[in-house]
Amino acid sequence: MVYVNADERRAMRKSWLTGGRLLERRWQLAAAALMAVVLLVSSGARAAVILAGDANSSTLSNCVGTPASTCGSGGTVTSLGLSSFTLDIITPFSFSVSANTTAEPLAQLELITGNNPSGTATFHYNLILNFTTPSGNFSDTIPLSMSSTGTGTNSSETLSGFPSTLSGFPSLPGVTVSNFAFVTAGGTAGSNTFSGGNWTATRGSVGPGATAFLDLVADVAAAAPAVPEPGSLALLGTALAGLCAAVGRRRRSVSLNVKTILE
Repeated sequence: MVYVNADERRAMRKSWLTGGRLLERRWQLAAAALMAVVLLVSSGARAAVILAGDANSSTLSNCVGTPASTCGSGGTVTSLGLSSFTLDIITPFSFSVSANTTAEPLAQLELITGNNPSGTATFHYNLILNFTTPSGNFSDTIPLSMSSTGTGTNSSETLSGFPSTLSGFPSLPGVTVSNFAFVTAGGTAGSNTFSGGNWTATRGSVGPGATAFLDLVADVAAAAPAVPEPGSLALLGTALAGLCAAVGRRRRSVSLNVKTILE
């Protein structure tokens, strides 16, 4: 039998207790690190871009005017003369969304005022939206049949034919795009209004060259996150349970050793 004096017993007891505390602390730090990794991965996924894209491929085409001089071009263009007014597709125009958003601008048109417009015209607005999601790239073409009417008495131009919603819009994996709407977006023209599918810009006192903008907006939301697989939850639970069990065994071992020393 090995005999130890009181000082040696105290030193051994202190050593065992210190070692047990250090080991327990290490297990606690390991568990905290594991949880931090899980939270970091989750937050990183939430911060990722859920939808990006542009309307840069959109065009105006097939303009037919009465009189014929009303249309500045009958070809496929991004800037169309309508009597003394000019209709432009704003390019480049891009968007990027990393969180649920309402009224996100997807495309923009500009009317530049002229002087005493007159005549009517019909034309096509070929709206092309290109999308990038975490699942891949997608594109949708939305042909809109439009008409315009110039009113020289108050120097205004009205564009008609804008839909209240975009029908046939495809579903995008992992993201929902909804509540499409055309809304005015400022400018320097005396008046810029949109109602019932009709967009009217009035020169006002600003004079020729004033601007009016119209945006296509939509709500963007990420799809509901997938429920973790039972196997993944079980693995995480097993790991944490193992850490707790190891800490408990070590603490019991330290208590028994200390008790033996003191006896």
